[in-house]
Parts: sequence; C-alpha cells; structure tokens
Amino acid sequence: MRIGCHVSALQNERKAPYDEAIENAGRLGFDGVELIAMDRGELTEYYTPDRVRGLRAAAASNKVAISQFAIYSTACDGMASLDPAEKSRDIALFRHGIDICRELGCGIINIVSHWPLGVKAPLEYIPAYYYPIARGLGRAPSPKFKMTLPPDFDFAAIWRNYIDSLRIVSEAAADRGVKVSVEGHAHVIVSGVDAMLRMFDQVGNPALTINFDAAWHLALREYVPMSILKLRGHISHVHVRDGDGLLFYTAPPGQGIIDWEGVFTALREIGYNGFLSFEWGGYDDYLDVARDAKDYVSGILRKLGIK
Repeated sequence: MRIGCHVSALQNERKAPYDEAIENAGRLGFDGVELIAMDRGELTEYYTPDRVRGLRAAAASNKVAISQFAIYSTACDGMASLDPAEKSRDIALFRHGIDICRELGCGIINIVSHWPLGVKAPLEYIPAYYYPIARGLGRAPSPKFKMTLPPDFDFAAIWRNYIDSLRIVSEAAADRGVKVSVEGHAHVIVSGVDAMLRMFDQVGNPALTINFDAAWHLALREYVPMSILKLRGHISHVHVRDGDGLLFYTAPPGQGIIDWEGVFTALREIGYNGFLSFEWGGYDDYLDVARDAKDYVSGILRKLGIK
C-alpha cells in the first residue's frame, strides 16, 4: 500500500490550478497525488492537452504518481437524469474525463455516486446534509432533519437508469484501459456497501470499482473493516479520513473513532495494494495536517508489517 494525498489537502483552495499541490506532495514525500475537476469548466477548460502534459510532467519531476482523477459529481449530474438528452450529454462529458485520465497516465477515474435529481436540502451538496445544523449552514431552517423529494419519486426507475449510465461509462473505460471508481456518500443512488454489491451484480464489468472512503462508510453507520471485507475484489482506491461518528467526517486519521488497525488489516486481507489517499480541505495549517497524517498512517503500517 502506498500513501497519497488529494490536491484539496495540499493547497489553500479546492480549485484549479493544482501545480502547487503536486509540488507539496513531492516535498512531503507522498507516493501519489489525486487530481480533480471541480466543475464542467475545469474539466473542459483547465484540463487542456497542453496542461495535462504539464501536470503529468510535474508529477514525474516531483516523483509522485497520479493515483486517481476525480470528477466532481455535479459536473456531470445528467448521468442520473431520466431525460435521454441530458443523460447522453453528460455521459459524453464523462467519456471526455476518461480520455483525460488516460493522458494523465492514471488508471482510475472517480465519481461520487449521484443523488436522485430533484432532491432538495438546505445544503447545495446534498450528501453533506445529515443533521439539521450542518457544516456550511449559518442557521437551521427547521428543527427537523428535512429534505424535499421530487413529485412521483420512483426510485426503481432512477436506479435502473443510473445503472445503465454506469454500464455505459464502464464499457467506455474498459475500452481505454481505465477503471471507474464509484464512491458512496449519504443520500446518493449507490450509497452503502449493500447498494454497491447490488450495482456490481447488475453491471458485471470488472472496470467498475469502488473508491472506498472510510469516513463516509462510518457516516452511513457501517463498521469500516467489515465493509472492506464485503467489497473484496472491488476496491481500487481508498480515501483515508476519520470521523467522530456524530457530525464531523473530514478529520485526519487518528482524530476520530475509526479503527485504523482494523481497516489496514482488512485491506491486507483482501489483497489491496493500491493507494491510501488523504482527502479533506479547509485547514489553515494544511501542510502540517497532511504531514502528521502521513506519519500517523506510516506508523500503523509499520506496526502491522505492511510497510
């Protein structure tokens, strides 16, 4: 297992450009760095062929691999649309992301599973709403935990349609030698482990995998090592971050309640040999936080005889 870091944890702002983050990854001795397109503009305007070549060269000169290329889910949310034109448009956009991923020399393209379109919550990012008072909310609009569902909510149709989208992009990725990693969050179509297993049964393409985010599985009230064992053979990338089991799920490892020895032991049990990537943002002392997290995880891996 190798230790990497998302660009959001290596620079002040979670948006392009990402050159500083790549340099910081090399300076801190990470094995890899994870890139992202935060919106449609970044995907189509920032990741030009010339810039992609420059980012790949920068990673090589800093001796870090590009572990994964992520597309923020709202950049192609039409993949979950029941409107055929919107769905086709954003599947084409995701295919463009696959091409970028391959040109970056990266074998995995990541997407957080989309939530059903039309669901509304006090927060724009629906998965982050899991309590009436949430991070990013200045005030509680209601004392109740409340979201609004679209009229005639038909999850069976939403599921079938989304599985079809995942089947299409998985086939496109396989043709290009790339894997798709789906990440489960709260309130999304493919959320927890059991939904993921159902997805694999129905898509049946080995190019479709999981980006396992430990904190989100904790937020979904799963025992993280058990979830890893249930997903044996399907995990291609791992996000290492912690949570308090209550309201905070973007903590560095060791500052929450996750059993990290159990996590890394379970990953070893399933034969995982990919990246353990830190993913969070918003810390003023972000380089110290990333450095301390790297030291913490390295110590556990040494203790377990993994690294």
